[in-house]
Amino acid sequence: MTDIDTSRVITPSKTDGGASATHSVTQWRPANATGAAQQLAAIVEPAFGGALPVRLRAWDGSEAGPLDAPTVVVSSPAALRRLLYRPNELGLAQAYVTGEIDVEGDLLDGLRRVWQTVRERGTKGRLGIPAAVRAARTGLRLGIVGKPPPPPDSQARLRGRLHSKRRDRDVIAHHYDLSNDFYSLILDDNKAYSCGYWTSDDPCTTGRRWSSSRRSRPCCRPG
Repeated sequence: MTDIDTSRVITPSKTDGGASATHSVTQWRPANATGAAQQLAAIVEPAFGGALPVRLRAWDGSEAGPLDAPTVVVSSPAALRRLLYRPNELGLAQAYVTGEIDVEGDLLDGLRRVWQTVRERGTKGRLGIPAAVRAARTGLRLGIVGKPPPPPDSQARLRGRLHSKRRDRDVIAHHYDLSNDFYSLILDDNKAYSCGYWTSDDPCTTGRRWSSSRRSRPCCRPG
């Protein structure tokens, strides 16, 4: 069995008033920190200005990061290759849709931890030249660098000028021309929906009651 080193890692941060401060998180690191997760953490931590705010599990089963945080599961190097070619929401969405990246635990908690870390440490998520060179070497070693993976089968294949009538028509059709089986998962029997948000269980203010009443004679007004 691999020896485990559990320690308190002290990381610098900034208070709301701009003064320096420190906080600590419980980190889990194998005695032999040579797994993919540890190598990836060594790349990402400089961008965060310290220890990872969430846990990381790589495709080889290795893990790094705090014990009590949600876990980002990277099941394939292809997930990081997508982010290499599209370092934005599209690359992340592609990796998530294909199952190459996932989150175990509370997703919102994980996002809060990331944004709180960025605010407290005042980081911009950028790597300096030496760190970027090390990241490139690690990417080659882990098989991250390579040809871009194909887009998911569910992604629209669009042609034509951006926001032309034909292209926009194809986008709308791709997103909305779906079967009733799909809409049955999220809509009621009437297959009608709106952007209203109801916070009460009162029958007079529920979405189902309002959806039904607005097509006949309104009996109440939405909250």
